[in-house]
Amino acid sequence: MVAATRKHGRQTYVALLFGLHVAGRTGVLEVKRGRNWRRLWIARGIPVRYRSSLDGESHGSDPAVLERASVAALGWPDGSWSFAEADDVTSAVDPSLLPTVVPLRALWSEVRNRIDMEEAAQLVSAPDAGDVQPLGALDGVLTSFGIEGPLAGLSNYIPDDGCAVDELFRKTQDKTGHLLHLLWLLETIGMVRRSGRKADSVLALLARGELAGDEVDADNEEKKLKKEEDARKARSRRSQPSTGAPKSRYISTASGRHTKPSTETLAKLPSLLKTARKHRIQKNFYEFFDLKPKASRSEVETAYRRLVQLWRGAAQTTELPPEARKDAHDLVQGALIVWKTLSDPNHRAEYDKRLRQGRAPSLESQVAVATGAVARSTPGSALPRPPSAAAGTKPGNDVPKDKRGRARKLVDKADFVHAFPLLRELRLENPSDPDVLADLGWTTWRIKGGENAESANEFLQLALTFDPTHNRAMQYLARVAKEEGRDSDAKRMVERLLAMDPGDEWAKRALKSFARAEASTGRRGKKRGR
Repeated sequence: MVAATRKHGRQTYVALLFGLHVAGRTGVLEVKRGRNWRRLWIARGIPVRYRSSLDGESHGSDPAVLERASVAALGWPDGSWSFAEADDVTSAVDPSLLPTVVPLRALWSEVRNRIDMEEAAQLVSAPDAGDVQPLGALDGVLTSFGIEGPLAGLSNYIPDDGCAVDELFRKTQDKTGHLLHLLWLLETIGMVRRSGRKADSVLALLARGELAGDEVDADNEEKKLKKEEDARKARSRRSQPSTGAPKSRYISTASGRHTKPSTETLAKLPSLLKTARKHRIQKNFYEFFDLKPKASRSEVETAYRRLVQLWRGAAQTTELPPEARKDAHDLVQGALIVWKTLSDPNHRAEYDKRLRQGRAPSLESQVAVATGAVARSTPGSALPRPPSAAAGTKPGNDVPKDKRGRARKLVDKADFVHAFPLLRELRLENPSDPDVLADLGWTTWRIKGGENAESANEFLQLALTFDPTHNRAMQYLARVAKEEGRDSDAKRMVERLLAMDPGDEWAKRALKSFARAEASTGRRGKKRGR
């Protein structure tokens, strides 16, 4: 094993953790300060084991321990770190104990706690730093960090030509002060840059998971950053409408408002959006972005940003009819789904495999599921329990049958506590098997309920990404929606399941339960009206 070694600092460590995760690196990360050390085993970008020399620190493979431990070294202002590639990391850990950890959420939490406001302000509010300019697909990154509240919409407020920091404070109406922390974090990992200062080439390398990084690498990185900046400026100039010409696109201005389109453009736009939706959403993921299967990650990112910029403004424009705004919203949602798949090496590899086999997931189905899970309604009667073996689901051919069979049997018996570690292990072995994802999502929900609803829903959505006709995943999604009090969402999912398979007995019973609940509500309403 050849270890990459560098001086430890808060910014370098943040960029390092981000890069290890997004690049899916596997190995051992060690941080030292004096005689003290912290050691983290990482498998495909996910922490799986932790030890340290410090008294009182918890060790092991528990998810809660690992999330805290992965970011604990942010408390050290200096020292050194090393990362050694090791393909056999998982052999040092009991496979049944491999956790489901969300390291980027822990990173955002620790940045807020460890980076004091003065330190963040010193970087972010420097008078000569210049405007904030986007360099990456911020929507996906903000989602990965679990950003909530007004800051979740930060990407809407930063146009390609940049935005001043004080203007961002006015736009986001952030009252927590965490906008400073978020801008500090985004610049550190290379998702935004400042127009008035040179990007840090070492941080940029680390944030992409490139750890060798000697002086030659840094020089090449500076040249690459300059080339990307020149290309960004050229795109920005081309996107500006010529003087006197009608503005045919919705472009965010520095004040956060959208330019008002001409009457002629408004008349044509619904038809253009309808055509774009039909043309793109029915194609495979690469064709949706107008790319070839061999496209690089940067090409995927460029396509994502370009198309979302075109469609997001239309989705928010009240001058357009609701149908046109929905088409624009569906296109934005589709772009986000494609970006999440193609920007993740593991998900992309699995998608490419299914594309070659003629079993690639339908983007239209995924958009329908994603957009159908937005509304909220009031609680009602319970849905029938899903059958012990859902008809029509596709078995995971790449998963060991004995292990998979044990996990399925435990789920069918509602023994979720014992099913959970088996399913986590299966998930690591085959990250895109729809049967495993569906059962893991349902098991996560049954064990943790509302405390981990987002993770449960994410597993179920992924199951449908890799098999849009997966009955069991759709049934579980409907039940989760019902138990969360989202009756209208649950009903739409049941109706969608019947559209896919009119003979599905569970869906028929579920639809009857909705009809009985609606009839009962109607009778109570009449009695109250007398």
